[in-house]
Amino acid sequence: MSSHPISPLPKRTEFTRLVRDVLNHLYDSGYLENHALVSLLIPQQNRKAQASQELRRMVLKTIQSIYPGKSTPDHSPDWRSYRILEMRYINGLTAAETMQQLAMSRSLFFLEQARALEALTDRLWSQASSMLQTERFVDEDQPESQPAVMTEMERILQVSSSESLDLGEVLDGLRPVLQALIDSQGGNLQVQPVQPGRVVQANRVLLRQVILTLVSVGLKTFPSGYVILQTGEEETADLVITIRARDERNAQTVPAESQKMLEQCRYSLQAMHGQLEVASLEDSWQAKISWLPAAARQILVIDDHPDMIDLIRRYLEGFGWQVIGAGSGEEAKSILENAPVLPDAIILDVILPKEDGWEFLLSLKTGERTRTIPVIVCSALHEPGLVTALGGSGFLAKPLTRPALLEALSKAGLIFPDRSY
Repeated sequence: MSSHPISPLPKRTEFTRLVRDVLNHLYDSGYLENHALVSLLIPQQNRKAQASQELRRMVLKTIQSIYPGKSTPDHSPDWRSYRILEMRYINGLTAAETMQQLAMSRSLFFLEQARALEALTDRLWSQASSMLQTERFVDEDQPESQPAVMTEMERILQVSSSESLDLGEVLDGLRPVLQALIDSQGGNLQVQPVQPGRVVQANRVLLRQVILTLVSVGLKTFPSGYVILQTGEEETADLVITIRARDERNAQTVPAESQKMLEQCRYSLQAMHGQLEVASLEDSWQAKISWLPAAARQILVIDDHPDMIDLIRRYLEGFGWQVIGAGSGEEAKSILENAPVLPDAIILDVILPKEDGWEFLLSLKTGERTRTIPVIVCSALHEPGLVTALGGSGFLAKPLTRPALLEALSKAGLIFPDRSY
């Protein structure tokens, strides 16, 4: 048995923050010696002494692995990413010196630097994931941890968005897998006809996994039970999963990991604007899945890159938000002055033409009409403390991911207001 605890992977947003922190202190051995990334990236046998050197070596080696090769055109995005990382963290140049050497504007530099840091973070994340799985495998007495599953769910949410799904079609497609799962437990499956046109906004892969997981948890309570899937009444639930006991004496004590599995399901449904209600009775176990009604809400995205506005629009598809874009502070002011109803929230970049975002945020928070609008700053400049000091409701780092956006909206009280966990 290992004598050292295995550190679970943090959320991707926290991992990104840790990578940036290491880069900012890359040659400070005292600072790095006990850094959180040591336990995530350095194998236990290499942590006995000079862990800072091992961490620094790994980060520098990973930067070198991004080298695009001589056949790649000099002005390609891949070369720019590598050169920025090389100049900043291998050669030790400042941001201003790197901008000058690469002849890049300030806004382009910070966007490209964010892209480069995301590429570096991706590779370090993969290394941390691989090491975690390896150390779990050799540590026979270490119980399986759940954060890796949560991480995989976040990855799926990041690469694929919600869509309109017919519940009947989802259950029909899932029936063979459900049947195999229930047969392996000696149970019985009943899928009642789904109301025609029962459409929900969800990620198909995650919704299927949620249903399978809920059935599995229910069968741990009542092995060999009757599994019934049906749509609920219009105002109570979209899908109801019921496990009925064949014999009340067959009820089992549900293991602790089942609660963690339910938390995973709640997390996934939350990200799909849904919710889960679970009830356990003497002779049955029931899970109700429902989707929160979409409200007609507006969010103003202020960014001089149209692709970023389109990205946020895609990320919020199915969540009831109308996304309005503005390419500058001047355009945003015009929208706000002429809007009969102010937007429910604002996402603000701080690198804008003519007027920077800090000035714009300050004007919003000192304006009588706009000071109550929640503002989330989304930028390659990592200044969450300044955001808070100026009255902002949250900070998002670029490059933006869907889970990070949903989490920021949730923390600001703008999404999932009725979740019960």
